[in-house]
Amino acid sequence: MPVIDRLMPTYDRNEVHETLVHAPRARVMQAVRDVTPEEIRFFRLLTWLRGFRSRRLRAMGLTERDRDLPLLEVAKRGGFVELPGGDGEIVLGVIGRFWRPSGGRAEFADVAGFESFAAPGFAKALIDFRVSETPDGCWLRTETRIRGVDAAARRAFKAYWFVIRGGSALIRRMWLRAVRQRAEAA
Repeated sequence: MPVIDRLMPTYDRNEVHETLVHAPRARVMQAVRDVTPEEIRFFRLLTWLRGFRSRRLRAMGLTERDRDLPLLEVAKRGGFVELPGGDGEIVLGVIGRFWRPSGGRAEFADVAGFESFAAPGFAKALIDFRVSETPDGCWLRTETRIRGVDAAARRAFKAYWFVIRGGSALIRRMWLRAVRQRAEAA
């Protein structure tokens, strides 16, 4: 069972994207870990529109010179925590008030902290990358799931999701494309 199914079997919102990558699983997983924001088309524009560039880069201790960091590292500096994944799986979790300009991140350190967090007014999110082998290479799948801790958080996130869902989906598709290009070129 994928870790995301165990940690968040029920959710308020989700999105799933996948692509076929003509490369071995280990190379695909490494590409997921190594892709930078610069390799993801429209990433800078969409995150700027979200308000990410000015506030969040400073909050994460990042500068424009750090734009070559892997995107997963950027996410971790922004409050995401890498959780233990299964074989061929990378899972990141974050808790926050995503609908606020600051993101309102709540801290947790591990799976137990993620699962037990219950402060009202927050939402929990998971993003995973799963690689499964096929005769032609690998299927790379990413899924994002979000669940509000309480009714107020669910309402706030629903309105926020209505606004950002299209951009979020575009980033995920471009992210998969960048991983595919990096893995297949190696």
